[in-house]
Amino acid sequence: MWYESLAWMAGSGIIAVSYAYTSIRNPKFIPAAVFLNLLIIYILNTFFTSLGGSGTGVVMRVNLQWLGFILTIVLGYIFFVSFIRGEGAKSIRLQTEISLAQELHTHLVPEISLASSQIEVYGKSVSSNEVGGDLIDVIEKDGKFALFIADVSGHGVKAGVLMSMVKSSIRMKLLDSDDLGSLLKDLNQIVCQMKTPEMFVTLACFQLDGRHKSQFSLAGHPPILHYSSRTKTVNELPNQHLPLGVLPDYSFSVETLNLSSGDLLVFLTDGLTEVENKSREQFGLERISEIVRRRAEQSLPEIYSSIMSAVQAFGQQQDDQTLILARIR
Repeated sequence: MWYESLAWMAGSGIIAVSYAYTSIRNPKFIPAAVFLNLLIIYILNTFFTSLGGSGTGVVMRVNLQWLGFILTIVLGYIFFVSFIRGEGAKSIRLQTEISLAQELHTHLVPEISLASSQIEVYGKSVSSNEVGGDLIDVIEKDGKFALFIADVSGHGVKAGVLMSMVKSSIRMKLLDSDDLGSLLKDLNQIVCQMKTPEMFVTLACFQLDGRHKSQFSLAGHPPILHYSSRTKTVNELPNQHLPLGVLPDYSFSVETLNLSSGDLLVFLTDGLTEVENKSREQFGLERISEIVRRRAEQSLPEIYSSIMSAVQAFGQQQDDQTLILARIR
């Protein structure tokens, strides 16, 4: 009967899939697959034998069904192995490329932990995908410290590649000049030339030229938070410019900032502020400002952990999350 053959084929398919799945996902469940194999054979054999009665014809028919059952399993494995060889090779090659990209990203955006007589800096970037598009960097040259945080639109490999170009360009430019206005203008032209049409880069940069003499500029980036050790308050240093890569001939101004010993600066990307809870409410800057105000006397790693823990408890990460803390000494 046609329905008998169909039942045996369905049973063989279930068995083949169970063996393949357990072998790949969790080999400890292979005994369960073996039990399922024997159970299906027993049930089908008993059921169709009872329907067909007894005799030589029935035995021959059951034997033929057994033979078809075994051949179906063998053919299933042959097709499965053939598929794995082709798709598996592609998957392994893709995973290797992603692993190399991850390794490069880890090298380009390492955890920052720096302490000098003038400034203490701690920061880290947590990507939402295998490769992130956020950038953090601190550069010391001739007794001056330059700090950068950038966020390439989107995420993934394409954003990571542009991020690496931005970091290289910043460091190359600083070899010639430490003027932030000139750096931003040149960097903007480079991004305009290298990016795809839908991409752009937001950036915040800060430079400490002496113990308390500093300047900063933002290009489409979330505000810098400034905790004053004298007033015990947190102020926002707002963005006043377009992101990099929007207009090729755009000019950027640089602002000065008076600092005191104990002042704290917070640089972050919108992957932190735009985290949403179940009510679709964003975490925002005010919550971060309050944490900074209450914990300003703690060590920088402790403040970092407090902010990240609060963000993670508030909602699920959807974008790269990057945070840098700098304390003036």
